[in-house]
Amino acid sequence: MTVGLRNRLKILKKEVLGVGELVKLETDMAISSLNGKTVEGLEKLDRDVSERVNVIEKRCFDCIALYQPVAGDLRVIGSCLKIITDLERISRLSLHIYDISKEMKSVPKMKSLREMCLIAKEMLDLSLRAFREENVKYVEKLSELDDRVDELFYEIYREVTHRMTEEEEYLAKGPLILFIARYLERISDHACKIGEAVIYMVTGRRETIK
Repeated sequence: MTVGLRNRLKILKKEVLGVGELVKLETDMAISSLNGKTVEGLEKLDRDVSERVNVIEKRCFDCIALYQPVAGDLRVIGSCLKIITDLERISRLSLHIYDISKEMKSVPKMKSLREMCLIAKEMLDLSLRAFREENVKYVEKLSELDDRVDELFYEIYREVTHRMTEEEEYLAKGPLILFIARYLERISDHACKIGEAVIYMVTGRRETIK
């Protein structure tokens, strides 16, 4: 690997991690809004993420055009492209959660929803840590956590649909709560996809985390 490509890949990974930190912050803010906390600047964070993703995409293609990387170097670039795509989608999902929390003004306290929020954040953190340290051990727990997220989604679905038949206020709130749960489930899925990209980058194996 030439010194030029080595330096570019180092910068590329640093920029991807920078986007990851922004997305983690955005997700934290969106979840805080569900707990009734006032948050500001989330829309700007979403725009910043999109702008940075565009810059990173260009850097990836520049690396390919200038250095024609192969093997492990090409896997790093391809994985970076995949990871920023998933990060951008998580960013948008977090913004959707925030928008719903503003519309609802008061989100009902649900133990299963609170646990779902915590797990989604943990999964995102684990996948980014695996990328930062190039260590697949951090993604080993993702499958188990993703299964728990799926269980929680169906718990929330059953509780909400039942309460919609019993409590009039849930006729309006129920669908919005289900949207929040679905978005959290999708965030968890994208964290798994990031984990898959890390596995491919480090080992060359294509594995599905589910």
